[in-house]
Amino acid sequence: MNSQETASAISSTHSSCLRWSRQGWLAFAPPPHEDPSRLVFDAELRNQLERLSRAFRDGRENFEALRLPWRRGLLFSGAAGQGKTAATRAIAHNLGPATPYITIPAHEISHAGLLERAFADALVHLAPATGPSVVILDHLDEMITRMEPHEFFNVLDHALERSRGTLWIATTRHAELLPKTQCVRPGRFDINVRFDGPPLPLREVLLRNLPLGLANDSSFHELLELTEGLTYAHFEELRQICATLLMEGREYEIADAVRGHLRDQLIAGNRQGGASDLTEALGRRIEEVDPRTLQAALNMTDVLGALMEKTLEAAFLKQQEQAGDA
Repeated sequence: MNSQETASAISSTHSSCLRWSRQGWLAFAPPPHEDPSRLVFDAELRNQLERLSRAFRDGRENFEALRLPWRRGLLFSGAAGQGKTAATRAIAHNLGPATPYITIPAHEISHAGLLERAFADALVHLAPATGPSVVILDHLDEMITRMEPHEFFNVLDHALERSRGTLWIATTRHAELLPKTQCVRPGRFDINVRFDGPPLPLREVLLRNLPLGLANDSSFHELLELTEGLTYAHFEELRQICATLLMEGREYEIADAVRGHLRDQLIAGNRQGGASDLTEALGRRIEEVDPRTLQAALNMTDVLGALMEKTLEAAFLKQQEQAGDA
């Protein structure tokens, strides 16, 4: 997609979203259920998102009165499947029907040069916009760990200084990996919005909306107990199960299929369907360790192994000598 086509895609309709890649822009339309009125967040989070949208949309004069560029940064943190991405599109929808929406994914950014290129491309395409726009930094923790933190923030600050009317939203699954004093601060990302799983009352509503066909409340409450720790994405999976069985005329199997799926989620380490938190932490430590340190640890293991073999051999020989003396 060339620059003219991209600018047209941005300005033509609210249904067009753009995703930056090293090969060019990718355009797509958001799912219709990500209209903010149809998202199933709990009331407190929904109200917070609406307040943030309204405050930024109506805050242009406040920034300009203080001789500041009209922009803001938000950090969305939480486990996979908790609705962070859906929330970013809901905010764009709340800002206006023609709000430009650009995503810069971490997997496309391997060094500071690519990050600077992505920001430059985004700002060029946003320049024609007269109203608010949204830029998403997807998986911020991964971007930062792929370069020196000072490089990342130098590039980010340069882009922020040149942006006007832009709401920057960074998402992360591992907020604990971010340098807090550098990320969450005025002028960068001034507020951390935490995304947790649906609370019990909302889980009950979501479960009752499924065509379970249960004969009694005791069976329903048994299923409800199994939803502890589920994400919003898990409930999407449950709806997929129901839709598939209804399509095949097997609605009588829905309750058992849902029960089996809920029980399966308890097996895989955590309720997000991935490895346990301990396993992920160990994996990150291995990735981040200095190769020289790792090699030293391996060498030490060889030394300890040699010492153990020598000790065992000496003990065996001593035992043989004692047996001979007897």
